[in-house]
Amino acid sequence: MIANGETNIIRNNERIEWIDALKGFAIFCVTLGHLNMWGPIEKWIYSFHMFLFFFLSGFLFSSRKPTMEILKARVKRILIPYIGWNVISSLIGMLFFDKSFSDFVEDLFILEGNHSWNTPIWFLLVLFLAEIIITLLKLYKHKWLTITTIVICLGLWILIGHKWLLWKLNLLPMAICFFLLGFIFKPLVSKIHKWYILLLLGIGSIVFSSLNIRIIYTYGKFGNYVYCVLAAVCGTLFFIGLFSGVRMFSRLRFLKVWGRNSMIIMATQFFVFKVVSFLSVRLLNIDLINYKSTVVALILALSIAALINLLVVLFKKYTSNIKFLKTIGEIFGIQY
Repeated sequence: MIANGETNIIRNNERIEWIDALKGFAIFCVTLGHLNMWGPIEKWIYSFHMFLFFFLSGFLFSSRKPTMEILKARVKRILIPYIGWNVISSLIGMLFFDKSFSDFVEDLFILEGNHSWNTPIWFLLVLFLAEIIITLLKLYKHKWLTITTIVICLGLWILIGHKWLLWKLNLLPMAICFFLLGFIFKPLVSKIHKWYILLLLGIGSIVFSSLNIRIIYTYGKFGNYVYCVLAAVCGTLFFIGLFSGVRMFSRLRFLKVWGRNSMIIMATQFFVFKVVSFLSVRLLNIDLINYKSTVVALILALSIAALINLLVVLFKKYTSNIKFLKTIGEIFGIQY
């Protein structure tokens, strides 16, 4: 059933439930996208999933909060967890993946634009940098400034998006662009609930993604930027409209829980991949992580997301009253 007007937003304890559910779906897509499946599906998922996360971050951004409050919150909730996971991932790369100390330093500080083996956490760094710049420069203050910034960032993205730069700065214009798109789109969300608009957006997402290459964010491979942007916008708005307008999706409890733990699922899934790969080779003589099967990939993505979420729930349950362990959890992005 399509919701009307303000009924599209269901609030519970000041969380927007459809956004939690959509984040859960998005992190499932991220997990699925890192597995081996049918090419067209993989290409379609990559055409929107990370753009969707940046868009949602902008959608949730509150311009009414004091600047210092925003900055402190971003340091605590994004930068510190990123540093924690990046240090651990870079150390593991040096100790277990035959990387040298110089490789460790390069991975840790992303000196040449190359991240550690735990590639999904690039998103946290780029999101943090984007939010800091947007907050300090108050790029949200006036609509004309926001729109001008979006246009400029589109141009910068085309110019430097393919380069390998320090701290993944080549991806920063793209992040700022979609963050600000999410911010200005907030009051318009109910406009895309009509079935024919969702149908057009869904078709556009599939068509434009099929016309482009399978994009690779970390390598700066976006193919045709016109097709890339159109596929990203259509895919993002399609799922925004679907989850905000159709109550059935906003009430899927498992997706809402995954959405609340999306940072941890993003940061730890490659650890689980390594374990599953090792065990499946030893026990089954098959590397399930690299096994080319869409069905296997779907089962693995669902299972891995559910497993990580279960571990987070158990960790929170047994550490909520232990200050030291709770602090460790918060450092790595667990929200109590």
